[in-house]
Amino acid sequence: MIKTKQLADQVDELVKETKKNGLAWKMQIETTDDLDAEMKEKLETEEGEYIVDECFVSYECVFRKKEFRMISYERILTKGETVRSNALIFMPPEGLRYFDVAVLAPYAVDNDAILSDRVHNLFMTLMELHKAGSDQVKLQYVDPLTQTVL
Repeated sequence: MIKTKQLADQVDELVKETKKNGLAWKMQIETTDDLDAEMKEKLETEEGEYIVDECFVSYECVFRKKEFRMISYERILTKGETVRSNALIFMPPEGLRYFDVAVLAPYAVDNDAILSDRVHNLFMTLMELHKAGSDQVKLQYVDPLTQTVL
């Protein structure tokens, strides 16, 4: 399994190579962010009820003649102005394409603030390219209720 620092360095290289030489990416995003609040999971704690949002992002490219595949998952708890989140990073084998934490768990990578920051930077870089109309990023949205690609 890849080490946290090694993956953080690799993601940093991927961002640089994407900006410099135009790596081609496939991304899939599944998020509950746009769902109505009554459709979202609720979490009861001693502090009150939190609304739960989840976001999966799958990143795929060919880098130095090797397939790169990573999935990030963020769980965000919101109660009024209070927001808590945690992020997981997975390096699943090529054939595994499920957005399910339990299925992905064996492929989890130890995560820290540096790796989370680098993955966020990759996400922002790819989204900026997509919004600018670049053909470097093929983006698909997955409906969180039906699991169908939109």
